[in-house]
Parts: sequence; structure tokens; C-alpha cells
Amino acid sequence: REEIEALLQASIKQHLNRQTGHSLWRVETPLDSAAYRRVAKLGFEFAVSGGRRPWTGRQYFKIVDSQADQDITVVATVTKIQPVVTVLRTIERGELVRTSDVEIRQHEGKLSSAAVTSLAQAIGMEARRSIRADSIILESHLRAPLLVERGETVTIFARTAGITVRTFGVARGDGAQGELVQVETLNSKERFAARVSGRRQLEVLATGATASDFASLPRHESLRR
Repeated sequence: REEIEALLQASIKQHLNRQTGHSLWRVETPLDSAAYRRVAKLGFEFAVSGGRRPWTGRQYFKIVDSQADQDITVVATVTKIQPVVTVLRTIERGELVRTSDVEIRQHEGKLSSAAVTSLAQAIGMEARRSIRADSIILESHLRAPLLVERGETVTIFARTAGITVRTFGVARGDGAQGELVQVETLNSKERFAARVSGRRQLEVLATGATASDFASLPRHESLRR
């Protein structure tokens, strides 16, 4: 009986994999004696069809033998298993996520679409807020490390036609690599947007910033610009 039930569950998992592209499932098939005898008559070669979105919970599957002359409908309880990045120790706000801070665990049941599922998505990122031990990391918990912080004196580069001009200013916002921040020059107090290019470094492109670039700035900075 255990062998037949294991084969039935494995066949349902393969069917779910084909239908969804996801390979990790827990399938429970509580067959009563009558259902077990009917499945046993199908032998050890059969096909599975049925089930429906979201493919979890109580599902009905049709089991057909290799000769396609007998079939039985079975009820299974299906749980999706997904890898998630879980915190091993509390990570404080502003800390970088290190390899020793996180691990992949298998999560059963409902999961937020914002859950981080790859170590590469988390390691090296900065915590926006404190993340407690044993918590699942969400995308909103992380951000790229800040290279420029509000109030810092920064170096501003302007490059065009092979010429590089360097000056200094004060950052009026925080920014990670590639983000736009407002900066104020030390002498003229002129304000403009520049892109973060390194630690305490900003770069002004000759082509200027686009509308989408300004959309990435905080609302009050965009309005001021």
C-alpha cells in the first residue's frame, strides 16, 4: 500500500510540475480502503490529469491506467513548497546583509509575492529596517547600500567630449549606486540632480537627466526642481 501511495503522490507531483513549472510540492492522498483497491487495480503505470489553479488545497485528479480503459478520481491535499531567504540573527536597520546572516529554508503554504527567494537578492544589500531573527526577508526590507548620504560633501564630475570637470557640493538626499539625488554646489548654492557613481561621488551626464530620472527623486525634490 505504501508503495502504491508513494507512486500516486509522485505522479501527481510530476503532473503539477508540468502544469506550473514549479517542482516542490507536498501531496497527501488519504485513500480509504475502497479507493486504494481501485488505484491498485490500475497497476504501476498510469497517467494523471486534472487539478486547477491555484493548484493548492483540496484538488481532484483523474488517474488513468496505461491502457486507458480504467480510471479513478482521487482527492489530494496539495501544498506548495517554496525556497525563501530567512534571517538567522536580527539584522539592524542600516546593516549590510552578510552570508552568515541568512539561509535558504523551504516554506510551505501561502507566501507573499514580495518574499526574497534567492541569497543573491539579499547578500550585500542594506536593511531598510530592523529584521528579526527567523523572519522571511521581503523586498521592501532591503535596499542597495547607500553611497551618498544627506549632508555629506561630495565630489561632482561632469564629463563631455573627453573633458572631465570636477567640483564639490553637498548632497541634499540619500542615494545608492545609479540613483539620482539633489546636490547643491558649495560656491553658488545652485541645485541640480546628479547620479550616484561611487562613494561620495556624483556624476552629471552631458545629456542631462530624463523625465523618468526625475520621477525617481523624492516628490518634494522633484517639485522644487
